[in-house]
Amino acid sequence: MPILVGLGLPIAAVAPAALAATFLTSVVDATTYALPALTTTGPITPGPAPRPGLRTGRPARWLPRRPPRPPAGSPTPGPDCG
Repeated sequence: MPILVGLGLPIAAVAPAALAATFLTSVVDATTYALPALTTTGPITPGPAPRPGLRTGRPARWLPRRPPRPPAGSPTPGPDCG
């Protein structure tokens, strides 16, 4: 909608369309979430993403690189280790 205002349309003419679009999106989102809740038992929360970029909407190559985690049970370095 900011593009329409930038092209010269008054905000009073654009605002109702923006509010209607936001409301419609909210109704669709709530319906999409409610339907599985009514038809399944147990949690309907999403599971882990199969690839790192799927949750953020960005390709994985854009995510920051992190060092690998140490194996479970291995000692962690103390505050004086640098």
